[in-house]
Amino acid sequence: MLRIVKTEPSLQGLKEGVQGLRRTANGGLLVRMQKSLDPSTQQLQAALKTAISGKAKVTVMQETVQVEIRDLDDLTSGEEVTMALFAGEDCDIPSDAAPRMRKAFGGTQIATVSLRPEHARRLLEKGKIRIGWVVCRIREKLEPRRCYKCMGFGHTSARCRASEATAKATQEACFKCGGTGHKHYTCQGKPRCILCTRGGKTARDAEHATLSRICPESAQDLLSQTASEQNIDVAILSEPYRPKPEGVWQQSTNGGAAIWSCGQPPGHLAQRATRPGYARAKFQGTTIFSCYLAPSLHTDEFREIVQEIAQDARGRSPVIIAGDFNAWSTAWGSTRTTQRGTIILDAFSTLDVCLLNDGRRCTFSKSGRESYIDLTFASPELTRNSYWEVTHLLTYSDHAAIVFHTRHNQLHQTSRETAYRVHTLSSEVLLSCMDANTITGEANTCADVISATIKASCDAAMEKSTKGGGRPQPEANVSLQGGDAKEAEDAPRRSCTSPGTGK
Repeated sequence: MLRIVKTEPSLQGLKEGVQGLRRTANGGLLVRMQKSLDPSTQQLQAALKTAISGKAKVTVMQETVQVEIRDLDDLTSGEEVTMALFAGEDCDIPSDAAPRMRKAFGGTQIATVSLRPEHARRLLEKGKIRIGWVVCRIREKLEPRRCYKCMGFGHTSARCRASEATAKATQEACFKCGGTGHKHYTCQGKPRCILCTRGGKTARDAEHATLSRICPESAQDLLSQTASEQNIDVAILSEPYRPKPEGVWQQSTNGGAAIWSCGQPPGHLAQRATRPGYARAKFQGTTIFSCYLAPSLHTDEFREIVQEIAQDARGRSPVIIAGDFNAWSTAWGSTRTTQRGTIILDAFSTLDVCLLNDGRRCTFSKSGRESYIDLTFASPELTRNSYWEVTHLLTYSDHAAIVFHTRHNQLHQTSRETAYRVHTLSSEVLLSCMDANTITGEANTCADVISATIKASCDAAMEKSTKGGGRPQPEANVSLQGGDAKEAEDAPRRSCTSPGTGK
């Protein structure tokens, strides 16, 4: 084909618009043009079809961006979406611009359409578009890199390291039932996942299509790629499918919760503990709790585990407590507060932690049901320079991925601190100073008054003694994003995802 392209006389006058020639992964010849919309592209395509008639197929490849339009009402058609997207555009509607429609939460629909980059960029900058009676949200749909030779994530077929036998069996199999001799779009059989069957799972656990977004094997493989792309240092997981071979893995006794130090050496997780319902580990000064409390737990058993988590976290600072609690409360976005939600609020109110959930987006979605059951609590010093978000990252799970970036400076005490000579204490002076104050007002004001009164009373009743000295200690500037220690004002300090894979 290359020889024909370079020697055919009818093609020589059209080579000025060509930028490069190279072979593709499947053995084809890719002719890269300088301007894809230039008329010379169509002329070259027609001339190539004539020159290599009967020897090869000529197709035009164009760069596209997948865009999702959300909040569509249940009666909106694909034609209405197309007309709204191309309204005001100075171009003809492409023949392949028909959107793919699927059902979503609350009787709404989501449309996915492939657009030219410049058109998609204009829509994404707007963020919203009116279609019929509804103002719809627009966002880019990001698909992970996947190999259709072994069905793994993070690489393409050209760089696949799977054995020839595995690759051949995967390519010949139906992605729905796992059989051979037909394709998934014509399959009438029962779903049976190729990946789960290959991993030795039972027939019941493999009762889903290979391309299904509820495949736990795919979710587990996708986790590694997401952690690499997002520069995640620690992953907090609920209901993990299996332990990861790389990095450090700490799992609860019942296997429902896990902490994964992504690719880090064993020393990066210290003070590790395994308990029913949660796992604990310390990562560079921060104690992390990964929790999973199943919905089948009795209320008394649930209360016992939550109180044990609170007791274990008491006195540890800073801390991150995150996971799937299967509890509802209006404090984190639910429409009602259940007994489980009250138990969590009561237990964690004794800790110096903040709830990071803002209730703007649900963390769990399945079969049209949405809820806010994945919670993240963190010490105040971790939240001052932090970023917490329920992301749109593809997880192949009915739980959304929550990404938490934080930068924590471990402040040291000043070089000199004030102390007292206890043997000089005058009890009469101390008691008289304390009795002379009447404290009224709201709780925060009372706390401030009590603190100031105690200090003033100690100053009056005892002699002061100064301890310490020497040069002050510098701040600890350790960037956990990427794992290298450096001074960085603009880099987040720590990244955690919750919950990750499962269900």
